[in-house]
Amino acid sequence: MDFDLLTTSRLLSERGLGPAGIRRSMASGELARIRRGVYGLKRGDVRADHHELIAATTPLLAPGTVVSHTSAAVLHGLPVQRTLLGRLWVIRGDSNGGTRRILTASDASLREDEIVEIDGIRVTSLARTVVDLARTRPFDWGVVAADSALRLGLSRDAMDWALDSARGFPGVRRARTVVGLADARAESPGESRSRAVMFLKGVPAPELQFEISCNGAFVARTDFAWPQFRTVGEFDGRVKYTGELSQGQAAEQVLFEEKQREQRLRDAGWWFVRWGWRDLAHPEDLARRLSRAFELAPMAA
Repeated sequence: MDFDLLTTSRLLSERGLGPAGIRRSMASGELARIRRGVYGLKRGDVRADHHELIAATTPLLAPGTVVSHTSAAVLHGLPVQRTLLGRLWVIRGDSNGGTRRILTASDASLREDEIVEIDGIRVTSLARTVVDLARTRPFDWGVVAADSALRLGLSRDAMDWALDSARGFPGVRRARTVVGLADARAESPGESRSRAVMFLKGVPAPELQFEISCNGAFVARTDFAWPQFRTVGEFDGRVKYTGELSQGQAAEQVLFEEKQREQRLRDAGWWFVRWGWRDLAHPEDLARRLSRAFELAPMAA
């Protein structure tokens, strides 16, 4: 990581900013406090801010400390819960764990093959990070991490090995379920969380990235499909066209293309269900919508 971390002494010597000046720069949005005595330029990007927190804090930690959980996920490029990015997550095998204002430390054992180095920082491996997240985070975010790790090239064998090494850890049974559900074909956190909701609410497992044709002509590729119910589903209105839309295309044209595509699916005899982030906050309602679609689709075909 290459960040220009600004200590209070540097701000004074290079910019002439004392305590009052630092406060004014923070109030104006020019500076952001990373940790006590360390500042960075305001970015408006919580992931970049977390990178800075890692860079500013890890040099102060005891030898043997390994960045883990959400912080390791950021370094590996996995999607994470934004609400957890205000603190650094680490594993320290010689402590009893604990939480401070910006640091959460876990007491756990790590094998050397479960530790990698990213930008000079010791971090839990991608497989161990996925298992730790699957054990300790909400089920849907565990699925997000596992799906994303598979897309990044992590093998199922590596995840299974990490699960075996976590035997006896709290939450490992849930982690096994998460890993079993993981699928690299899920292309976004919204799709992954949708699949988690479906699993938890007993919705039949969908086929992913399903291509539909009619009379030999391609119609669409959909996020989810239940061919047995002639029903397709998509998350958050994301449309998959056969060609890329031009960069300057108007929103009205995008909406028009979307409506036409949806109509082609219906004309081909498929029932269409769309949902977004707000719907995932009400999983029972989403499950009922899908169940109702499964009932109605045969009548519309």
